[in-house]
Amino acid sequence: QGPLLEERKKKIGVVTRIQGLRWFQVAVFGQEAHAGTTPLRLRRDALAAAVAMIGALEELMRDASDTVRFTVGRFEVFPNSPNTVPSRVVFTIDLRHPESGMLAALGDRVEETCRARAGRCDVKVVETLNAAPTVFDPRIVELVRAASKRQNFPSIDMVSGATHDAKFMA
Repeated sequence: QGPLLEERKKKIGVVTRIQGLRWFQVAVFGQEAHAGTTPLRLRRDALAAAVAMIGALEELMRDASDTVRFTVGRFEVFPNSPNTVPSRVVFTIDLRHPESGMLAALGDRVEETCRARAGRCDVKVVETLNAAPTVFDPRIVELVRAASKRQNFPSIDMVSGATHDAKFMA
């Protein structure tokens, strides 16, 4: 939570909840072809399809409150040759939100969004993790808030962006 504390010039983040998360692995299947001899209209370019999918997903995940966390953290291209149209791309999605309804709604649209942008390629979407948001006990939250105030440490209430041991204790 460091960047938010620094931005707001606060010493203590009073964590009220931990956002939920859903992870996906997306595999895009095209057809390998020679870059110099294959016309664009005949290509099944897995990389071009994957880039279109990610662009559409970024649009889907954009929210005015800047609450949604959407990350493509891994991106692998096969055969990874400079003169070959890619036949396969695999990428991961890390989606996070503090409200279970919004997390479900956005996560449930990942596959349809990828399929809509697949073009002439095939796509396989697998959800690899689904963890619900966790709300902390209000009594504990208030104790942290009161301790911060007693010590004259400026604080803000915040949602934890990371999953950690406190989730299991809660």
